[in-house]
Amino acid sequence: MKSVGKNKQGKLAQQFSSQSHKASLAAYCHYLKKTKRVDIQLDKAKRAAQIQEAEDLEYNRKVIHILLDIARTLARQALPFRGDSNEEGNFYQLVLLVSRHVPSLRRWITVKRMNPYHATYLSPQSQNEFIALLEAELREKVVEEVKSAGMFSVMADTTPDEEHTDRLSVVRYVSDAGKPTERLLDVRETPDKTGLGQAKDILSTIEQCGVDTDDLCFQSYDFAAAMSGEFNGAQQKLSEICWS
Repeated sequence: MKSVGKNKQGKLAQQFSSQSHKASLAAYCHYLKKTKRVDIQLDKAKRAAQIQEAEDLEYNRKVIHILLDIARTLARQALPFRGDSNEEGNFYQLVLLVSRHVPSLRRWITVKRMNPYHATYLSPQSQNEFIALLEAELREKVVEEVKSAGMFSVMADTTPDEEHTDRLSVVRYVSDAGKPTERLLDVRETPDKTGLGQAKDILSTIEQCGVDTDDLCFQSYDFAAAMSGEFNGAQQKLSEICWS
């Protein structure tokens, strides 16, 4: 905008030199110093989101540890996790009991009731996953003991379950620091009831658990022909496979 007259300021120049403009400019500069740039504010929002995400992750981790401890207690005491109704089972009732004294778990239960789509890890499927994790942890410790002993023996037998399916229980007997110890290594279905079939099942169980079959020194079975038979029993067949 041009000035009007030789010595008279134009409207734009008058605006720039006015007290109101100077006050507005000062207020704007103060605002910039106080709030800083937009990109910085976005970084702050991003940082706040990251902090919240980390807090949520830690909260979830603590709750999962509590649930896993409850599962470990039930497993150690050989107690069933649930009955016909999941909410009347031991696992869920223990969760409710602990939640009365642990605010984080109480909050977890409250969110479940308010949001049915919230993942709570209280379902029968999640309980089975906890059991599987505990099984893997325990088996790993047993295998470590077997390896440290340097030698072990196998004790195996079969018995039908409620579905009339034979289950092969593979057990080891190991001397750890001079103390005889027995541990159940696995329980698995054995469709082949011949001596060779059961010998292969025993051997595959040992190998799948990561135990060196070269350390197998002794075997112990009942007097059934399929287990202790002189020519075709599991004991003879396993000896042929491992020591031939």
